[in-house]
Amino acid sequence: MARRTAVPPGVPTYAGHSLYHAPGATAGTAAHGHWQILSAELSADGPADLLRDITAVWQMSDLVQTRPSEARKVPSAGRPHLLIVGGKDSGFRSIAGLDVRITLLQERANLSELQERRADGLFLVEQLDPAWARTMAGSLHRGEAPFDAVLSFAEQHLLTASLIGEDLGIAHNPVRAVRHSRDKGLMRDLLAAHGLPTVRHRVCADAGEAAAFQRELGTPVVVKPADGSGSRGVTLARTPAEAAEGWHRAGNTGAAVIAEEYVTGRELSVETLTLDGAHQVVAVTEKLTSGAPSFVETGHQMPAALEPAVAQSVADTAGALLTALGHRWGPAHTEVMLRADDSLAVIETQTRFGGDQIWEMVELVTGVRLAAATAAGLLGVETPVLPASAGGAAIRFFAHENVVLEGVEGVEEARKLPGVVEVRATVRPGQRLGPLTGSGSRQGYVLAVGATRQEAVTRVEAAHATVRFDVRDAADPQ
Repeated sequence: MARRTAVPPGVPTYAGHSLYHAPGATAGTAAHGHWQILSAELSADGPADLLRDITAVWQMSDLVQTRPSEARKVPSAGRPHLLIVGGKDSGFRSIAGLDVRITLLQERANLSELQERRADGLFLVEQLDPAWARTMAGSLHRGEAPFDAVLSFAEQHLLTASLIGEDLGIAHNPVRAVRHSRDKGLMRDLLAAHGLPTVRHRVCADAGEAAAFQRELGTPVVVKPADGSGSRGVTLARTPAEAAEGWHRAGNTGAAVIAEEYVTGRELSVETLTLDGAHQVVAVTEKLTSGAPSFVETGHQMPAALEPAVAQSVADTAGALLTALGHRWGPAHTEVMLRADDSLAVIETQTRFGGDQIWEMVELVTGVRLAAATAAGLLGVETPVLPASAGGAAIRFFAHENVVLEGVEGVEEARKLPGVVEVRATVRPGQRLGPLTGSGSRQGYVLAVGATRQEAVTRVEAAHATVRFDVRDAADPQ
C-alpha cells in the first residue's frame, strides 16, 4: 500500500509522483520487469538539493508497505520455515525439492527462474546489505510464520546468515566458526593453538612488514588477502621487493593482508558435511593450478588417489580443524597441501561447499546433495540421497591469458563425447583476455564423469582439447 499526504514534509523539491499498483494488487518480480511500484519526481536547481531530498524520500520506511503475495503463501502447518540469504542455484537447486517453506532474501542480479517459482516468500534488493538483511529477517520473524533456521551458501553472506541466526535464536552455523574461517589470520592462530599442521605467517599492516617477513624466513612466501578466495590477489614472493609488491596487490582488494610460508606438494581439498557438530568426509579432491605467481585453479579430479593412511590423516586433520572452529552445520571446503614426505599443511578452510562445480562433482560421485542435506539437518526433515552416477569426476578450465580471442570452435562437438556433463565457454570473439589473476579470469570449463577417476580424467582432457580457442597475442596488431 502506498500513501502520501500532500507534499512530504522536508522535501521541498517534490514535484509529483506516480503509483503503478493499487493497494491489494500483486507486484511481480524483476525477472518480469514488474518491480516499480511507486516513482516520485523531484526538481531542483542544483545537485546538492536534489541529492538531499532523494535521500530523504529513500529513507521514508512507510512510503510503500508490502507483504508477500497470497499466491506465494503456502499453509505452514507442519512445514518448517527456512530463511536463505542470497546465493545462486548451486545452493538453492537441491533445497528446492525439500518439503519446507522457503523465504529468500536475494539480490536482483542473482534471481533465477527456479528461485522465483519456488520461494514462498521473496524479497529483492539491488545489493544485499547485511544491515538490511538483519532488519528484514527480524521483521519477518515477528510475523505469522517465524523462521526455524537460516543459512547461506554465498561466501559474502555466510556471516550475515549466522548473525541473523544469532539475532533470532534459530538454528544456524555459529558466528565464531564463520568469522575464523573467513579470516586467515584468525584461522592460523587457531591451528597453532590446537597443534594442527600450519605454516609460519604474519598479518602485515604495510608492505614493509611483508618484505621483512620474507627477509626473516629467507624462503618464498605467499602474500594474499586475509579474507580472500578464488585465488584473488595471491602472489608468490621470492624476494623482499616481491613481497612488498604482493602486499600492494593483495591490499587492492580492501582486505587485511597475510604473508605465509610457501609450501609445495600435492594440493587437495576435503569436502565435508557437518550435521549438529558431527563431521563426515564426503570426498577428497585433487587440484591443479596455474602455478606461480597467482596459483589460479585450472582443474580438479575426484576422488583423490591417496594411500589409506594418508587419506585417514587428511580426514582427521580436516575434522580436527572444524571441531576447533566450532563448525556445527553445513558443508566445509578445506584445502591442504600434502608434502613429499606425506606430512600435511592446512592452507585454508571455508564453511561452505567448494566452488568450481566441486559441489556438483560431489553429487555425481557420492550422491550427497550438500545444500539439501544441510537444510534438512537444520530443520529436522529427511532428504533422500541420490544414487551416485559415476565413480569419478573431473573438471578442466579454459585459462588463456594475455591474448585476444578470435573465436571458439568445437563446443558442440565436445558436448557429444562420452561422459561429458557440461561444456561452457564464457567469452566472445574480439574479447581481450588479460593475465590470470583469479578464478574470474578463466573462460569456462569442461566437466566429465567416468566409471573411475582416471576414466573421468581421460574424458575431460579429450573434451577440453576438442574445444579450440583461436587467439592471437594481445601485443600483435590486428
